[in-house]
Amino acid sequence: MSKIVDLRNDDGYFVVLGKAVVLPSSNDDGSLSPMNGSIRFNPVSSSLQLFFDGDWIDVGTTGSGGISGVSITQFNTALALKANSIHNHDINEITGLQTLVNSKAPLSHGHNINEIPTLDTTLATIQTTLAGKAPTAHTHTMANIDGLIVALTAKAGLTHTHTTAHITGLDALLNQLKTKPISFNIPGNPASDYMFSWTCGETMMFLDNFSGSVGNVINPPTSPYAITIYQGGINIGSIAISTTGVFTFSTLFNEVYINKGEVLIFECPTNTYAVNGISFTLVGQ
Repeated sequence: MSKIVDLRNDDGYFVVLGKAVVLPSSNDDGSLSPMNGSIRFNPVSSSLQLFFDGDWIDVGTTGSGGISGVSITQFNTALALKANSIHNHDINEITGLQTLVNSKAPLSHGHNINEIPTLDTTLATIQTTLAGKAPTAHTHTMANIDGLIVALTAKAGLTHTHTTAHITGLDALLNQLKTKPISFNIPGNPASDYMFSWTCGETMMFLDNFSGSVGNVINPPTSPYAITIYQGGINIGSIAISTTGVFTFSTLFNEVYINKGEVLIFECPTNTYAVNGISFTLVGQ
């Protein structure tokens, strides 16, 4: 059975590789624990072993008379064959490391497109998708915009004209602006068939049946009553008054033109109708 042998020099140290190391100290129970510099006998190999850096090193053999063949030189030779507990290795001293390193790519490197699985297929799909898209900056013809041509056809040109009929209410307003109302008032009962005459101050026109004209009577006639209108001795129309006071204007022509300075003469029946307070307005243009 091996045991730890405590070898000390005069100073209490054991010299290994030219350095003094502390020899083993005793445990609390008096036994010795292996420390750098501890020596033991190995009965299996019949060799003397030195404990250094966690390992037992064969340093010599023993004879029947005790330890023999052991010297500082032999210690140092044996220890020189061991590596320090903290040490380095070249890459070729680590089995397979160089081969493993050679199989790796540099930290900064590139790839061909065929070295990336499915990338060519993915790019082809993207290219197909992009081919169906328009560039960010692009134009269209009017035919490319649904409904645009139809919508434009329904619009007027920037420069265009209208008839008065295209503007709601314009004709009616113009007619009001260009009308020339002429009012007449016969306060009493006409004494004869001649009522009065009127001289036209400016050229004007009366529409069919004196359109727009109105009349009123204070005492309606007892029988239908008609006022005849002459222009240059020609009958151009009449104004009929019913027994209920309703006025009816009529012309013998679709339109009646009166020149400036012409005279209209108004005549009525002989005064046998007890009519009184006649007034009317003829509307011309």
